[in-house]
Amino acid sequence: MKGTGTTESILIEIFASRTSKQMKEVGDAFYTVYGKSLGDDISSETSGDFRKALLFLANARRDESSKVDEHLAKKDAEILYNAGEKKWGTDEDKFIEVLCLRSFPQLRLIFDEYQKICTKGIEQSIAGEISGHLEDLLLAIVKCARNTPAFFAERLHKAIKGAGTDEYTLTRIMVSRSDIDLLDIRNEYKKLSGESLHSAIKSDTSGDYEAALLKLCGGDD
Repeated sequence: MKGTGTTESILIEIFASRTSKQMKEVGDAFYTVYGKSLGDDISSETSGDFRKALLFLANARRDESSKVDEHLAKKDAEILYNAGEKKWGTDEDKFIEVLCLRSFPQLRLIFDEYQKICTKGIEQSIAGEISGHLEDLLLAIVKCARNTPAFFAERLHKAIKGAGTDEYTLTRIMVSRSDIDLLDIRNEYKKLSGESLHSAIKSDTSGDYEAALLKLCGGDD
């Protein structure tokens, strides 16, 4: 957020993938380091519905329960359908509230129920009804709710195989996920690209940087 402009893609990556507990810790650390609240910076650096969704997530309001409520899932699926596909125009607030507040297991059930009442999947509806950075954020939340390691595998693949290597993203993900779910990310990367993450790093980096990344990555499988 500092400096000229805002790197929305990094905000989206972090806010979509972290748990409420992690976001609370991020907010506390942000205040300790910078002497101001994370919410204040979000409010001054972003705008509109994108800002509203980020503030929901920054306030660590997502339910973290592993229990699911089938009745609530059906109700939320209908709310999303009525807020988008069923009406002229889109009620973005309803999408923000459901996607930013419900637990990931609950969201997966909501997506299944949504598919039953709509001819489109939730991703298609979001892409068709919402635009800009809010669309990107909500789609990232859907991906993380469905499969967080797959979300990071996709971002790593883009960082490594895009035009030039995005070392900043590569470093951030490899370090931040190294003791969380990197083994799962490796498995998803191989499904996505057909080659191991180890091989991809080896072919696109060099020197001590390559050696450090390979140590973090672990095995070539």
